[in-house]
Amino acid sequence: QDPAKGRLKHGPTALPRAPSMAVRGRLPPALLAAASALFAAAAAVDGDNHNRVLEFDFYRAMPLTGIGTWVIQNFNLASAAGVVKYVHTEVVAEHILAPDRTSRKYGIDAVARMRFKVRNPGPVLDRANNMVNSVDFGPFVTYDSGVATNPRTQEYIQEYGGYVGVQTQQDQRWPYNRPFFWFSVTGFCPNVRYDKIPLTREKYLEVLAARQAACANLTAQGACRERSAECVFLKGACVALDPAPQCLNRTAAPGAADAPLGPPEKVLGGMCPGGAGNASVTPTGDPTCTYSYAAAEKVHLDDVVGLRGVDCGGRPCKSWLDFRLNCTDPAYKWKFGPRGKRPFKYCVEYDIHPACQADCDNAACKALPDAEKELGLPYWRGICSARANEIRTEAMDSSFKAAPRALDVQQASAQETCVLETPGMCAPAPGQGGNYCTRRWAGVCSNCYVPGTQRSWQATNMPYCPYDLLKSNDYHGGRFPPPQCASSKPADLCCLYTGGGSVKGASPEQA
Repeated sequence: QDPAKGRLKHGPTALPRAPSMAVRGRLPPALLAAASALFAAAAAVDGDNHNRVLEFDFYRAMPLTGIGTWVIQNFNLASAAGVVKYVHTEVVAEHILAPDRTSRKYGIDAVARMRFKVRNPGPVLDRANNMVNSVDFGPFVTYDSGVATNPRTQEYIQEYGGYVGVQTQQDQRWPYNRPFFWFSVTGFCPNVRYDKIPLTREKYLEVLAARQAACANLTAQGACRERSAECVFLKGACVALDPAPQCLNRTAAPGAADAPLGPPEKVLGGMCPGGAGNASVTPTGDPTCTYSYAAAEKVHLDDVVGLRGVDCGGRPCKSWLDFRLNCTDPAYKWKFGPRGKRPFKYCVEYDIHPACQADCDNAACKALPDAEKELGLPYWRGICSARANEIRTEAMDSSFKAAPRALDVQQASAQETCVLETPGMCAPAPGQGGNYCTRRWAGVCSNCYVPGTQRSWQATNMPYCPYDLLKSNDYHGGRFPPPQCASSKPADLCCLYTGGGSVKGASPEQA
């Protein structure tokens, strides 16, 4: 049911707020103008359609000791493929890391999977504000140690509050046959390192309320000054001082100059009160309650990658460090240097030839035999193969005790529509193969197209749609005319979507 398998077709790096910049320059001017008109006409969104709570599985690679301990806020998360890609390209490649380290990069030794409930604020999802991504999300926010590192996204947070963002990934170092994603969740104090935040959101509100009550009772200037650590006398009144002045404030609303004296409104973040590890909490869509998540499931990377099956002196290796220091197989005691493979004093989980590190498609990498591109555990081999990366992702997701979910439509979101306006980003152009959307990949509304139509869809950087696309809630029942196929030949694929093929009874696989 997934024609994307086995073909290197990827969506744009980030789904567009207007016709994709990745597509600009490829489209004929008339078609580009028509596409732009579709987006312009979609500015008015039916607010009722956004009054829904969606569920997604988000993943994070992290230290095992942090799972269930760290509150998931001011973090980046990923789909299943997104987290495997991150570990593969950023965490385990030996020659780019310190040789005498005693753990994986950042101490990462596990992957957490969490079922999130998401309901973003209406203004974020309103196309008139040019904020919405993939129908249900806002712009992706890059976090580093809990800090939103892009000043522009800090401005978004100040204006719109806590929201959940998304970014469609594409990486020349790690080909994949389907769209995959990174997500961002915004919490309290997103402009300060997580270990420097002075107090939690709950404590901030508690301290602020206590200060406001205490200061309001001090009518005399002298009495107010005696509480100078908590209060300040302004314009004839004793008002509370901000308990966390270093934390990000909301953008002042019109008329704020006439508001009561006191600390400015703070960015409290989108984590719903009580929603950390509690699946019963339902987001309201208020900027202070846009997501909650269930208790995390977890898998240890040592088990996923097969490290504990390696011999460490007549016994299985117990851990990454045990493997590194004590594994007995000489095949693992190699790493890559600038001139190729060389012996190494430690056992290596994984390494990749420098020629392939930045781009699997560059000429120097392609010239290497496959056996000379990589070293290490079999689980990690084949980074330049989209099919191998898919198998790797499935193996990781299957390692959780609960059934794997991420490579199929999310059960709770499968019936949710993507078409919220017509015309719009998921409303197909008449007679053409796009612009369709599917939730098949991690539950996120993703653009796709039907190949082999009479009027060819120009944005072929999109993936092929799943074959059952026209049976989805968005496209069945005659809401939109079916695509017009150029032929009834199964080899041209279009008829496999419409059921009008000349070979009756053939499945997509047989075709």
